[in-house]
Amino acid sequence: MNANQPRFDWKVIAFIVFLYALWFVRSPVLAAFESALPPLAYELSVPLTKILCWIVPVWLYLRFVDNVPSTTALKLDHNVRRGVAWGFAIPAAHLVIVLLLHYVARLDLIHVTLAVDVWTWISVIGLAGLTEEIVFRGFILPKLMTRWSFWIANAVTTVLFVVMHIPYWARLHYTPTPLALAMLVGFSLLWGWSYKRSGSLWSAILAHTLYDLISVLLLIG
Repeated sequence: MNANQPRFDWKVIAFIVFLYALWFVRSPVLAAFESALPPLAYELSVPLTKILCWIVPVWLYLRFVDNVPSTTALKLDHNVRRGVAWGFAIPAAHLVIVLLLHYVARLDLIHVTLAVDVWTWISVIGLAGLTEEIVFRGFILPKLMTRWSFWIANAVTTVLFVVMHIPYWARLHYTPTPLALAMLVGFSLLWGWSYKRSGSLWSAILAHTLYDLISVLLLIG
């Protein structure tokens, strides 16, 4: 190893392990309280605990360990217009491809549903893109890029992103198909690339959020 090559800060590694420990404990704890809590309280606990597991720790780390403003460190105030443009362009291209495959190639990909409950709007469409992109493309990816090239860092971030879904899949007793895994990996890499190209986290947040919106309303796959 080159002596001048940057090394990982042990605090970053410990913090990522801590985030995953919180996340993997969250699902069994929620499951244990599901029958004891009133339905409204349980539904509220899902998005609230996601914020507590992801957003709050990252904000505290940036504020008290890195001593930097979170909006600057996460590139929420960088190249906002460029980030928004990328954030809309990626899902727009995705939607066009899906429509072509469905209507021109006659592949059965689209099953429209408008019967989406309010908690899906809040947890899946509203919060998933924001919370997950702050952690993965906003925090983890830049930290890994201090040690590795972009594509290696993006690939490792993608592995961590896929692993993050395991508690959710386990709770739903869901086994992702190879196609679903390939799409998850592909879009994760794409969101990381859009973050790098745009210089703004808004590209990944919007692209992720609109991907979830398209998936829920059209039930692609």
